[in-house]
Amino acid sequence: MPDTLTQLLLFALGILGLYYGAEWLVRGAGRLARGWGVSSLTIGLTVVAFGTSAPELAVGVFSAVNGEPELALGNVVGSNVMNIALILGLTALLLPVEVGAGVIRREIPVMILVTLATALFALDGSIGPGDALLLLALFAAYFWVVFRGPRRGRQEESEYDEFVQGSDAGGPPATVWVNLGLVLIGIVVMIVGARILVAAAIFFARRLGLSEMVIGLTIVAIGTSLPELATALVAVWRKKSEIAVGNIVGSNVFNLCAILGATALIAPIPVSRDVLSVEFVQMTAISVVLLPLAWPKGGFQAIDEGPAYRLHRSEGILLLGLYVLFALTIFVRAGRI
Repeated sequence: MPDTLTQLLLFALGILGLYYGAEWLVRGAGRLARGWGVSSLTIGLTVVAFGTSAPELAVGVFSAVNGEPELALGNVVGSNVMNIALILGLTALLLPVEVGAGVIRREIPVMILVTLATALFALDGSIGPGDALLLLALFAAYFWVVFRGPRRGRQEESEYDEFVQGSDAGGPPATVWVNLGLVLIGIVVMIVGARILVAAAIFFARRLGLSEMVIGLTIVAIGTSLPELATALVAVWRKKSEIAVGNIVGSNVFNLCAILGATALIAPIPVSRDVLSVEFVQMTAISVVLLPLAWPKGGFQAIDEGPAYRLHRSEGILLLGLYVLFALTIFVRAGRI
């Protein structure tokens, strides 16, 4: 019992380390980027989206180093499902969520293609170094499109600017050294938090008789998705819900390409037939279903005419129901229900 209580405290400490480490990293990097003249839109598409996925990256790397790459896979799959089904579902339940034309035309289809490509790479039973290089190449291509692809409209740029200016990342600029310090402290705190979280998760997996995959799909995924949840709630509350969707879609692409790619370079990730035929299918289906749910009810012309909310409470309830089904499937297959 003392060991269990200690590991519970360490697990909670690890989650706090990931959350605050990511927050400090995003805040410092955002201020540095603005100080160097980088647009708020670019910050939103890169620093915010990738910064909120930093906990998953830290967990993935430490899982591979500790010889538990399945934990990293479970974390990525669980986080991607949670980002769409739970976080977007919850935000849509609170307030209607607007999805921009650019996100519908580009980001969501890219996320679906990356999800399908990852499943294709895993068909042989593992994601190895060769697959990792392809995933990282896909991520580089996505990153290039963000910077060199079609530019967003002025209205979308203005929304990102208002959001960043209203956040800590867009606050009064501190000195360069202070912001660099925030970035470095954030990275260190995340690394320590990830190491503690992974060790505690492995402890509970073995104590409860659950696989690292199950722990990664559920508890660890929830813990590492806290930055996405916080960003989504703040964005929706400020009536900038498009940023919440863009951040989640960008984070999912980062999770699949950069995190699985980096993890598989360190250690091949085994993918069982059961995981491929159940959890991967669920992740892909939830990614695909987001497109028709987000599609403008009045066509793309409705976007040009003004705000057209496309994720209402009914869609939010549907997404939340899909997450409940996902979680139930995991525990039923694990023999816990």
